Amino acid sequence: MVKRYVALADTDVLQRHRMAGRARTWPQRIACAATRRGELGGRAILSGVMAWLMLAGAIASEITATLALKGSDGFRRPLPDLVVVAGYGVSFALLALVLRALPVGVVYAVWSAVGTVGVALLGVLLFGESMSLLKAGAIGIIVGGVLLLELAPT
Repeated sequence: MVKRYVALADTDVLQRHRMAGRARTWPQRIACAATRRGELGGRAILSGVMAWLMLAGAIASEITATLALKGSDGFRRPLPDLVVVAGYGVSFALLALVLRALPVGVVYAVWSAVGTVGVALLGVLLFGESMSLLKAGAIGIIVGGVLLLELAPT
């Protein structure tokens, strides 16, 4: 399975799969739709916009899975349990694909920070959790840290 997926990273193979409609699994479909010939000697890389969109999808699925943990009641309810497992699975699969195009430090910082802020804010809205000035300030520090990381020269 690993060899087959690595072989699909070759741009020519991806082009043939696109044309023949043979990209069967969703990672193959995403790779086919999101790749272009780049600076890596013909290796397929994600376009910048597609990588960021996939990162947004990874964040959304991670937030969904984390919020479903609240409803799973310690893994005693099957439907929220399934959402938790599927959500984290999708999130990590998308992260793995995004890391082909973006630096790991930036990807992880954005993924974890936006996920943390999203879960904190949705916890207030959906579950009536408290929001103090200190918590709001902490969220601001998280966002500021990610912005500084993004603005830092490479």
